[in-house]
Amino acid sequence: MMAAHLGGEGVTTAVDPTDEEIAALVDRAAGCTGIVIGSYNGHLHPQQLGLAKALAAVGKPIAAVALRNPYDLFSLPENVYTLVAYEYTARSTAAVADVLRGHSAAPGRLPIAHPDFANKEAQ
Repeated sequence: MMAAHLGGEGVTTAVDPTDEEIAALVDRAAGCTGIVIGSYNGHLHPQQLGLAKALAAVGKPIAAVALRNPYDLFSLPENVYTLVAYEYTARSTAAVADVLRGHSAAPGRLPIAHPDFANKEAQ
């Protein structure tokens, strides 16, 4: 759906992409001008976050969109633009594309704290 809004090509992976899939996608990403990756419970499926981290290391502009839980975004490198959609319907995908194209702002704040930040406040 995102490729339909932004152009380029879309790739669907397994919930837990293999190391081989990740390596192949990193190779493909070298020819891209930018990368958008969606996660779905990546905090429960670490290979999704491994893919996002590997793609972030390619050096292209990258955005990660949490399609369910925002916890997926906490462990990503700082060079990754993060956005939470909480779902992956056609309507939310269009809204995410509008934000990524700069046509809409996403001024919201997460209703949860980063786990590291919460631990520091408790000390």
